[in-house]
Amino acid sequence: MVKVLNNAPVKADGSVALRSWVRQLCRGRAHLDAAKLLRAAQFLRSRFSRNHLLTGIELAELVACLQMDGASVLAALFCHSQPRSAVDDAQLEAAIGKAALKLVQAMDGMRDMDSLDLTSSRMLASEAKDQTANIRRMLVSLIDDGRIAALKLAERLVALRRAKRHSEARKARLAAQVMTVFVPLADQLGIWQLKWEMEDLSLRYLEPDAYRRIARRLAKRRAEREAQVQGIAAELQVLLLQRGMAAEVRGRAKHIYSLWRKMRTKDIAFDKVYDLQAVRVIASDIHECYAALGVVHTRWRHVPKEFDDYIATPKMNGYRSIHTAVAGDDGKAFEVQIRTREMDEDAELGICAHWSYKGGGQEDEFYADKVARLRQVLEWQDEEDEASSDPPDGGQREEKRIFVYTPEGQVVDLTAGATPLDFAYRVHTEVGHHCVGARVDGRPAALNAPLATGQTVHVETDPNASPSRAWLDLELGYAHTDRARSKIRSWFRARERPDAIRGMPSWRWL
Repeated sequence: MVKVLNNAPVKADGSVALRSWVRQLCRGRAHLDAAKLLRAAQFLRSRFSRNHLLTGIELAELVACLQMDGASVLAALFCHSQPRSAVDDAQLEAAIGKAALKLVQAMDGMRDMDSLDLTSSRMLASEAKDQTANIRRMLVSLIDDGRIAALKLAERLVALRRAKRHSEARKARLAAQVMTVFVPLADQLGIWQLKWEMEDLSLRYLEPDAYRRIARRLAKRRAEREAQVQGIAAELQVLLLQRGMAAEVRGRAKHIYSLWRKMRTKDIAFDKVYDLQAVRVIASDIHECYAALGVVHTRWRHVPKEFDDYIATPKMNGYRSIHTAVAGDDGKAFEVQIRTREMDEDAELGICAHWSYKGGGQEDEFYADKVARLRQVLEWQDEEDEASSDPPDGGQREEKRIFVYTPEGQVVDLTAGATPLDFAYRVHTEVGHHCVGARVDGRPAALNAPLATGQTVHVETDPNASPSRAWLDLELGYAHTDRARSKIRSWFRARERPDAIRGMPSWRWL
């Protein structure tokens, strides 16, 4: 799991010792500017409540442990979910700098996603993509800098950590949101450390009985399991050294959600999960990975059907490692993972470059392209220069889709350039036919005004209204989507044909 500082140092009077906290955070992280962090933390304390300060500190610690740049850590102090009405952008820029302010503003723009309707009901019977898929796509479309993706994931994880004080219903709603929207994004971007903790905490809130049962079983065996795993790791380290391999060997704990999922997927009991005890070998190169595998299988008996070579055949998300299960001297099985240091860094914090999004059996090129760009930008680091240029490919490429909200919080997927009239026909044909006006983000808007991702659209209707021929005029730009134009044409055809029939000679219809 991602390790963070135990607690912010507290003085005798109960206030946070910010200088001590900044020293701890910057220790071993030369790219962080202690003076800037202290100034930003002091500004946060002067304008917000103690709870906001502690939340900002926790988020900044998490972001720092993800090895993100200085601007991201500064921004994290102010990225908690509560509105920051106590400070304007000019004041915040003076405290944290322009680069960090841009990240905070981007996070502000995604705050509405924290209360979205996550029901999977389809707005149209013929719609191929459900609500949760639209939400995932909308999230990606809103992010033009990969650091924002990591910040949003970290912010949702901190919200999960602090949700234990909330009502059961609120905890369950937050956990469902995280599992539906943010865990898949963390997986797709390869930020597995956040993903694993999100999964464990979500399981704790959604399946509390199952979580407690597994946690108790793990706790009962913890001392024994840790002793065994350290003994195995020490022995394997010696065997590898004897064969000229200076590979690192360490123990690894399986996270609770992974155990629960394996028990459900394979329909097996807790005692049949082979990787409760596990060691990981970090080799110097791929050749040494397979040499280490030979050492393991020579010393311990391989458990049949428990072998996966994800180096030769990486997972869809780019994960690479060798997994094997072997029987220990006491007859109990344990897992061994073997990978290079690069593979290990990718698995812990990195962004894998081989993942390709697929949904419903067909590749979603827009979504895959955007996630690939986010992975590329996440690898870019701003380091210490607040005035540096934008990240490579900083979101300038034109998008093919936009995502807007209904007043009820559902997300509607539209072609870029779509208008409020397109939105009306997308919701329902009759809504489009009777549309007389629209409000976008609470303000009146023309029916031919192009929409943008993140806007909330409310359609005003009149049961006595009907489509206008002007809506089909391409130069006026009312109907941008094929669906809207088709529905409007159909409406006029249905009403013009009877008039045409009455005016034609009867022989034309024989």
